[in-house]
Amino acid sequence: MNIDRIVNSLPIANLDETSTGFRPTVSLEIEFIAYRNGQILKSRDLDLIQSLFGDYARENDIKTDASAAYDYQTKGRMWEFNGFPSPECPCYIQYTRSLLKTFKANCRANNIKIKVNTDNTGLHCHLKLLSIKEGISNKEFFETSRDHFHAHSGGYRDRDRVKMLWDQSTLVEPMVIAEFMKRYSFDQSTIYTFMRTCRNGEGSYSWAVPTCPTIQSLDVTTVSDIVDLHPYTDGNDKYQALSLKKYSTFQTIEARQFHSTLEINAITCWALFLQNLLTTTIDRFQQSDAPITRTIDLPDNILDLPIPDGERAIRSDSNMIPLYNLIYNNEMNVNDIISYMNIENSDPANKVRVYVCNLRDRLKLIYGDEIAGQILPTETFINNGARYRDGVRNSSYRINKTIEVQEANSQTVLVDNELTRSSFVNLPVDQLNFWQEQKEKARLESLKTIIISRPTYR
Repeated sequence: MNIDRIVNSLPIANLDETSTGFRPTVSLEIEFIAYRNGQILKSRDLDLIQSLFGDYARENDIKTDASAAYDYQTKGRMWEFNGFPSPECPCYIQYTRSLLKTFKANCRANNIKIKVNTDNTGLHCHLKLLSIKEGISNKEFFETSRDHFHAHSGGYRDRDRVKMLWDQSTLVEPMVIAEFMKRYSFDQSTIYTFMRTCRNGEGSYSWAVPTCPTIQSLDVTTVSDIVDLHPYTDGNDKYQALSLKKYSTFQTIEARQFHSTLEINAITCWALFLQNLLTTTIDRFQQSDAPITRTIDLPDNILDLPIPDGERAIRSDSNMIPLYNLIYNNEMNVNDIISYMNIENSDPANKVRVYVCNLRDRLKLIYGDEIAGQILPTETFINNGARYRDGVRNSSYRINKTIEVQEANSQTVLVDNELTRSSFVNLPVDQLNFWQEQKEKARLESLKTIIISRPTYR
């Protein structure tokens, strides 16, 4: 299938000039082995390998694979291409196509043969769980990331120019990630058919442990922390179909199950499949603003109240202590308070008012003005013949032991839990056709080899 047809089928969110909506980015790793005159190239040939990418080498990171399957001294090295993060937009796809074309042409010119790692899961796709900021177009992000993410002159400091283009407030919540993994697991058998069959008859996916199938019965709304998902990824092991190893440091989920390839169609469609799976999973959730009711229980001892930040504990001789004891869950008028506290003053009623104000101020520091007013309300009554300001002498007070307060509550809730909807929902026809072609290729290959043994969760 022509890559141009896939580009033309991109949804609005993936177009170059789009600058709104949730738009995750993808960064690619491609593993390969290089031969020259029948000899596998070693670490000392790094400069040669980098030169094969031409000017693109300055904008990407080409290095030896840290976890190479080949011995350092004798058998040579596995090489790793690390791309910069970018939205899957036309300018990025065309850039990647030109890069691969340059790499292949230079390999032919230098009599170098490349073996992509089809016997392993050599295409790693890091899916960012943040969106590009509103107002930043896909093209602007692509150009900034291309010029600065792997900038060899500015080093890691230059990456700040890219980091500032992600909106940190859009981080995908753990329950959404759980649903993403759950949907992937439900369609795992279909996804297997995308992967090439190795020479030994086993699937190229056999190096990546699939997500534990028990995730299919998980109530994702109970997942509040990413560590809740570690039991389904073999203790957060790196070598997973969907690895969470880099979540805490880079806010990414790494899809490691696809075989290595230099085919632009396969690379693009795999990245778009993962992105579509994420965005359609996010669409299953919505924000709920339904208020919640919270119960506050006051201690029967004022000294057991929390001490507000920056404040001292209540003094042992404070008049708030006997006042709290008198009116705790008990309404008492001013005259009785004066009598019980034995207040001798030219204006004892006003003295009570001062004590009450001091106590309410303390409660405000702990609970806020509105809640403090509910905990310690003032009941004022007017006697016959009372004058202006006589409310001070005609009041009663009470500490409400228990109050219920309603608070605004914004939370994410699952509104679409229909798991019969395939992970391929919303994919454009041309992308679906590509995967159908991949499945047919896999079927024909399977006829030539032994029966594929599916990997199991270890």
